[in-house]
Formats: sequence, structure tokens, C-alpha cells
Amino acid sequence: MTTTVHGAYSPRRIRAKARSQRRRFLLRLGVRAADLDACTRERLLAWSIAAAQVDLFVAAGEVGSRNFWTGFNSAHRCLRELEARVRELGLDRTAPSSTAALEAHLARRANGSAGNGQGAA
Repeated sequence: MTTTVHGAYSPRRIRAKARSQRRRFLLRLGVRAADLDACTRERLLAWSIAAAQVDLFVAAGEVGSRNFWTGFNSAHRCLRELEARVRELGLDRTAPSSTAALEAHLARRANGSAGNGQGAA
């Protein structure tokens, strides 16, 4: 006999929702996942999973539960780290020279100097 798993605990539903969260974030940022370095991609993944689980808790009507607030806190912290990293890379669209910063970042990636694990973090 199989048991029904609540949507917010279902790995399949969390993965699907997280994938759409990542796509939406990247679309708004105007970059592809391949344009991000490994550290930023991992932060994006962590945020998208936490945000997906929070959305699924909301859909199930479990807004006040302990697990909802744990997920909400995780999503909030991950988003702050992701935001800081995006600004650090110069990919923030609200920055005055975001296009120039993006082109410089992509040029560094093309030369192999960005995201290779060397230098200061």
C-alpha cells in the first residue's frame, strides 16, 4: 500500500516547483544558468528549493505551521545571499551599469578567470 505524500513534502512536486522558480529568477535577471559561476548556481538552487516548499505549504493552507516558517526563513536567508552574490558579480539589473557589468562578467568567463575557484571569494 502506498501512502499519499503532502505536496510540500513530495520530492517530485518540490523539484518541479523549484525548477520553475529558478527559470523565473534567471529570466528576470536576464542571464542563463550557464552564465553563473558554480557558487551562484548553488545559492540559486538552495533558494529555489526553499521557495518552492514555501509555495507548496501556502497552497496546502499550512501557512502557520512550524515547517512553513522554517522554510520561509531558509528561503529568506538564501535569497539575501543570492542577492549579495549577484551584486558582487555585477549582474544586478538595478545597478546603473548592469549591461556593462554583465558583458565584463561574460568576458571573464570566456577567458576562464571567473568561477574557477582561484582568488578571493
